[in-house]
Amino acid sequence: MDLKRYHPSHLIAHGKTSVAATFTETTVPDRHIRPDSDGEPIVDSSQDYTLLLGYENTTHTVIRFKRNLDTCDMKDDFPITNDTMRVLFLYSKEKPQKGSNAALPQPLVAFKGSRSIFLTQRSSQDELLNAPSVSILELRNEDVKLPVSDESLYWCKIFKLDDFVQKHHLVRVSKE
Repeated sequence: MDLKRYHPSHLIAHGKTSVAATFTETTVPDRHIRPDSDGEPIVDSSQDYTLLLGYENTTHTVIRFKRNLDTCDMKDDFPITNDTMRVLFLYSKEKPQKGSNAALPQPLVAFKGSRSIFLTQRSSQDELLNAPSVSILELRNEDVKLPVSDESLYWCKIFKLDDFVQKHHLVRVSKE
């Protein structure tokens, strides 16, 4: 899900899933942005967000909302998963028009930024690592001395692995 902040009174998203809120109103329009558009968020036919809290002061805008992780709105929403999700935001000096279906001011000239975050609380990996289907493979470079200076150290060691007859997934890498 790509969330975007639009003006101090709006939060919207890029791609499929989006949300926007104006604090003089009690609505949270569910919007999406078409890849071939000018960036203007379009109100979804299926409204899947509920505004829980919204306020702004001279320095911050806070929007708290809820939505099902999977809205089953395959046309306009992305499912929220336990994976890293790219969050995009934008904002403008102009206030948006009143009304939940109103156009937003100039999305192409708004300030934009992004972050990679977890939108859900990640489950402990202990459960995963203790599962009977998980194999632990330790590959260690023993007694390698790193240079004290800023010089690069190139170290190559070939490890003989077991013969794998099916696809495997790497679930954790540790420097311990």
